Amino acid sequence: MFVHAQMAVALGYNYTLFVNADGKLFACGQNNFGQLGVGDWDARILPTPVDPHNLTLLHNQDVILVSAGDTHAGCVTSSGVVWMWGRASSGALGLSDPLISSQWLPRVFYTPNRGLGRPAAVMLACGCEFTLVLDTSGGVWSCGSGQNGQLGHGNDLDIYTLTQIHPDHFGGRAMRMIAVGACHSMAVEEDTGVLWTWGCNRSGKLGQDHVLANVSLPIPIDPATFRGNMAKPDVVVSVAAGSNHTMAVTVAGVLWGCGNGLQGQVGSGQRVVLTAFVRVGGEEYFGTGGVRMVTCHQQQTLIVAQDNTLWVCGARDSAALGVARAQRDADVLTPRQLPQPQFGNDAVVVVAAGTLHSAAVTASGELYTWGDGQGPTALGYNNAWGAQWVPRYVTLIALDEPRIGRWHGIQQRSMLAFLMTQHVRLGQNSLWHTFPVELLQEMLEDKFVPRAGTSRGIRNLMGLLEGPLQ
Repeated sequence: MFVHAQMAVALGYNYTLFVNADGKLFACGQNNFGQLGVGDWDARILPTPVDPHNLTLLHNQDVILVSAGDTHAGCVTSSGVVWMWGRASSGALGLSDPLISSQWLPRVFYTPNRGLGRPAAVMLACGCEFTLVLDTSGGVWSCGSGQNGQLGHGNDLDIYTLTQIHPDHFGGRAMRMIAVGACHSMAVEEDTGVLWTWGCNRSGKLGQDHVLANVSLPIPIDPATFRGNMAKPDVVVSVAAGSNHTMAVTVAGVLWGCGNGLQGQVGSGQRVVLTAFVRVGGEEYFGTGGVRMVTCHQQQTLIVAQDNTLWVCGARDSAALGVARAQRDADVLTPRQLPQPQFGNDAVVVVAAGTLHSAAVTASGELYTWGDGQGPTALGYNNAWGAQWVPRYVTLIALDEPRIGRWHGIQQRSMLAFLMTQHVRLGQNSLWHTFPVELLQEMLEDKFVPRAGTSRGIRNLMGLLEGPLQ
């Protein structure tokens, strides 16, 4: 079973986590290991605040990104602190006591301390019973199950305390992004965009063009791999992983993939297992600018183009693909665009893939989910009749700030109200009519700014767009 990290929204095994525009965290779905962080073991059909009774200090924190593993989860706050909760198997929560099986409320997992060589955290990636953390200096930390070498320490041992992967294992170079699959790990180099991979190599998902079962130390992928028909090698911006395949996006907007593509997950157009990265497509396929971000899971890959359209490929029998059941005549071997009207004709800025379902967030902060809706659903609504084959809007009116993600500017209703108060006739009786315009604009503007030096790949995953949508 797979696990995937995402920023504004994250999906695990039948549960969903997301961050709203106020930096508050919400969850729904299965909760048998405390993976919702709500202080009990009960499933939630509707989105519920994480730590609803404010039993921890997380409620005072500004959450900037969230990550969901198979059965454990965590978040990073604006102060660079990491909080974790859920299943503690094999040390995934960094608890030194191996007898603790789970944690149903968030607890501090990583705290910056320059004196101890612990810079602020910028990214978190939760795998299947293991966890990676990226810090501001480009260091990568890991703990949890190491049976496939996915912790990157040169062995297959479980580690119960978060430990930095020795910088020498990355040639002394700083990393700018991390990602994990079920049991393999990746990092993108800060200065050069070189991709490093390690862990389980089943189906060739490490992209290292060899058949080694496990790789316990990070190994760089030859930059020439991503040259394609370009005069010089392209630079990797971001990566994502499914259970047995890996996808990468370059600065030129080209999508690459490797691993198990027998059901179309890689999008190469063929039912093949690829032990090296192959070019899936760029702007000639996805439109001007090509691809902005990608996410994937066991049977599906979701792709957001630079024009903010959503494309999918993968198994025809997976409801998490988002393709209408009547159109599922075969596996989708090459990326297919989902209709924009399914998202209210809004731009898609963030997508996430889970084991049984998928999710998308639009530029206006609306959340859409689809996939398996049976049991304690993770879709955010009661879908007891079964699978939701196409994206469906999730109503979030109970939230103080119903928009998802941290990238929003002024809400349309706030802008309209502001303009009306400044109108000579309509606003003449308003208390705001003579209020300084500059100060009012300052009050209305969104204040979230990512930490200086945040990589383009992480910004893309957070939905922080370059251009008018930002």
